[in-house]
Amino acid sequence: MRGPEASCLAAGTGRWAPREPTDGGLYSFRAKLLPTYSGKRDVYARCDARRRRARARRTSVVWLPSGDGCERLVDGRGRLPPMDRLRDSFCRAFAGRSLLFVGDSIMGQWVSSFAHVLGKANANEGECFPGQGLLPFVLDFDVCASARSAGRAPVRLRFVRNELLLFNYSDAATRPLRNAKYKQQMCEWASKVHEAEVVVLNRGIHWQPDESFAAVLRETLASLAALPPPASGRRRRIVYRGTHAPVPGCNPALSPSAVSLESRLYSKYYMAHNPHHHWPDFDRQNQIARCIARAHGALYIDVWRMMTFRPDAALDRSDCVHSCMPGPVDEWSRLLLAFLVADADGSGMTL
Repeated sequence: MRGPEASCLAAGTGRWAPREPTDGGLYSFRAKLLPTYSGKRDVYARCDARRRRARARRTSVVWLPSGDGCERLVDGRGRLPPMDRLRDSFCRAFAGRSLLFVGDSIMGQWVSSFAHVLGKANANEGECFPGQGLLPFVLDFDVCASARSAGRAPVRLRFVRNELLLFNYSDAATRPLRNAKYKQQMCEWASKVHEAEVVVLNRGIHWQPDESFAAVLRETLASLAALPPPASGRRRRIVYRGTHAPVPGCNPALSPSAVSLESRLYSKYYMAHNPHHHWPDFDRQNQIARCIARAHGALYIDVWRMMTFRPDAALDRSDCVHSCMPGPVDEWSRLLLAFLVADADGSGMTL
């Protein structure tokens, strides 16, 4: 996809800045927005517990995107619209419409972020394969709960877990990837695309060689481009989020880093002791994905660099990739909401 706003999101440049009152407050993480956690510990709220033990004050920051096209999404001070304005405009513009998120457990976190900031009306979960996991394999939310009182239909969010984004299981390019190792995380989602007006994709932290990675992504995006439009007749937006940078060494911090920690992912020590993770390879594959997404008319969102400043968002020393909530994933939500609101016809929002 081309355009000023798309260029801004694809570049992924900007900086973290202290939250201001006009940015809106933080929500309290609610495990019931991920039904699998009902009655269990709030896993994603660990950062708050860590700060309490250290008697440290929480550092709350927001992302300020910068670069070509970003002026179309931000105000005169370079800040994205506050979440309450984005929520109201999005819920009005997308009333009765459907969004589909496909990816790994981190994509599931992103859907949960949307549910928190937009206001959940109800949720249902299911499994495409029996198994255990931190997140359900299929999750449906009705969001924009306040829409009913305003006489508008809610917005439907659906999450389907498919680690490698396989769409057409009969294609020769995907055959080597269809094995027992991935069975639990490879839920079918092609039948769920037709009603969605926005489809958001990500491969997550699941490495495959560049050739396989590129072949599957091309096949998936080509298949989506060939589908008929949704029943509404509107064009279907395809969004691909690049893989985010993990926290080097799983060393959580109490505040954001003043400098990017990206170089640590490429250090000889790290690469020698963690070769099976392939984490340094994901930035290169992000560049491959950026080119493929552009060729197929999809919006690409880069979150790699912004996450290299956020060791404070790491859950603990046993998890380098999932982040606390509220946290930086909510800024991914703000970026996508700002784009969708600006892109929607008749949204009524002035950025």
